[in-house]
Amino acid sequence: MPNSAYHQLVSVFDKVGRIEGGEQLLFWESRTMMPPGGMESRAKILATLRILATELVAAPRVGDLLNEAESRERGKLAPWEAANLREMQRRWRYATAVPARAAGRHRRTLGPCAKRLGIGQEK
Repeated sequence: MPNSAYHQLVSVFDKVGRIEGGEQLLFWESRTMMPPGGMESRAKILATLRILATELVAAPRVGDLLNEAESRERGKLAPWEAANLREMQRRWRYATAVPARAAGRHRRTLGPCAKRLGIGQEK
């Protein structure tokens, strides 16, 4: 079933995982080795990655694939795949409940907040 709805979802969430991995790495780097004055720029990059990940998960096609996987494939999935499907459904519900721009805005606040705290600023 390599082209099944479930496997298409796995492909989408794999991309999301890679985006989120980059986001986490950049966030860590911003907290440990940020060059002086770089926090605001980094915050914009992190916000963009958050928006991209949220938009991928919240795409209407993902909702369609989730419905198809639930109705047609649920009984054919291994227990761990069924658990993955439940997690994908949970992530989709959250992503569709919170606008992508709002998810990105909280990341963008990193720059101004860090600036006030003196993180990543020239000394």
